[in-house]
Amino acid sequence: MNTSTPMDVTVSVVGRDATLEELRSLFTWLAEVEEFRGRVRLVEGPPKSSTLGGWPEMVVVALGQGGAVTVLASAVITWIRHRTSEVTCTVTRPGRTSIEVTANRVRSVDLAGVGELVKQVTAALGEGDEGNHKGLTE
Repeated sequence: MNTSTPMDVTVSVVGRDATLEELRSLFTWLAEVEEFRGRVRLVEGPPKSSTLGGWPEMVVVALGQGGAVTVLASAVITWIRHRTSEVTCTVTRPGRTSIEVTANRVRSVDLAGVGELVKQVTAALGEGDEGNHKGLTE
């Protein structure tokens, strides 16, 4: 990945226990990361026919230069480790390369395993092929 060009990476929260509050929690968590201040936003989906407006569906992070992908991977994994619910985060870069990280997978690893997960997410988002989709689940 060319880190000299900023890119928007989307993060969605899905799963049996995923709620709007979980998505807002992730948004707040990422917005408080120093490298992402002012670069995180909630994105709404199109309104459904029975509603007046859309609901937030994903968080978008504008990544800059340097190790921003690694910082994002670490922040998402750390956020998931603090969840008590069963959620999955799907992180997608431009070109539709995406990777899923599940709460079950993240909670069951030690600190060294977390470091390995961060490396896997970073590699998938930084070096993945267009249209690639990987999952980090057990």
